[in-house]
Amino acid sequence: DPDAVIDILTRLRLKGFQIAIDDFGTAYSSLKTLRQMPFNEIKFDKSFIDELQNSRESMLILKSVIDLARDMQLTSVAEGVETQAVARQLVELGVGCLQGYCFSAALPIDQLVVWLKTEARFAI
Repeated sequence: DPDAVIDILTRLRLKGFQIAIDDFGTAYSSLKTLRQMPFNEIKFDKSFIDELQNSRESMLILKSVIDLARDMQLTSVAEGVETQAVARQLVELGVGCLQGYCFSAALPIDQLVVWLKTEARFAI
């Protein structure tokens, strides 16, 4: 029941939870969902990121959705960033956050703390 989902998500947002729409651009994510649900973050599917440097269409779609996210006051997140060149291009397009193996593989919490203190410095 979409109305029940909207109600639950809205209540969570009111309690201070942050809610992201994941893998935007695939499967069930749509502009209608983006409009109806109380998201504060939009995560772009890795398939768009993978095609960014080889497909003008993917780049244009991604740029448009980044602009839309900014206009809707949503944080934009690019998943699956694997190279510095792609990271630079995404920053130029205006994406808010980057995640992927370009920076680090997934880490257990104890290793993450060490990594943040010693390795988490990037020049993009």
